[in-house]
Amino acid sequence: VEGKKIAEILPAGGTYTGEEVYDMEGKTVLPGLFNCHEHLYFAKNKFDFLHSFTPYDHLSHSINFGQQLLSYGFTTVKDCGSINDTATHLRDLIKEGVVQGPNILSSGPSYSPFFENQKLLDIYSSVDIEGHRTPVTNVDMIKAAVEERFAKGADFIKLCGSSAKKTIKKPEDALGQCLFSLEEVQAFVDNCARLGSYVTMHSTCAESHEIAIEAGVHTLDHGIYLSQENVDKMKAKGVTNLVPTLAVSYVGFKEGWPTYDAC
Repeated sequence: VEGKKIAEILPAGGTYTGEEVYDMEGKTVLPGLFNCHEHLYFAKNKFDFLHSFTPYDHLSHSINFGQQLLSYGFTTVKDCGSINDTATHLRDLIKEGVVQGPNILSSGPSYSPFFENQKLLDIYSSVDIEGHRTPVTNVDMIKAAVEERFAKGADFIKLCGSSAKKTIKKPEDALGQCLFSLEEVQAFVDNCARLGSYVTMHSTCAESHEIAIEAGVHTLDHGIYLSQENVDKMKAKGVTNLVPTLAVSYVGFKEGWPTYDAC
């Protein structure tokens, strides 16, 4: 290849003038890895950091984390929720050659209704650069919400489908509050399909799993407390893919988070 044109076609194998040759004896060559669920702006996995961060902090941490992942061999990263569309902006900067990093698929901020665990609201709700929250609470809002998210450059839509119950009486209550109805999730799925995209859903209880699978979300992420009935239905329908995020469960187990020993 000379410049952007094919100058000559040569037989496969062998070496040719001007080629750089690497001795790979004793090494393994891998294709680029895909990280199927990430939040590039997370810092040290501590939620408290996120609430004091400026947009500059979010972007700088995302650049740093993206470059770390690239050095580990991840050439594509699916970012499943970032404040201020940080991952979307970083994706475009990488494409333009301004900074180095992996290919990014970005959802922008996640969608959810308001829910009890306010500490996580900035992460799991649609938030603009001034901190205004725009929860999606009914089917009538969904078409416009989906169109707005894609107009801002999202590659797919991320839903937060579950959270902690208001009253924790047993361990699974810490993850067991379903936030969307089947009708609402179905509306997200249908509107994404209309625009040639798909839905990823944070889901951590059997009820939200059932809704995600029935509605036909593309990926069900985390899947904590996935039941055998959920698995059977997922297999029978053949639409929804599980992204188990086992690293999160491992960290949760090691740090004694409630429910994560079940993973």
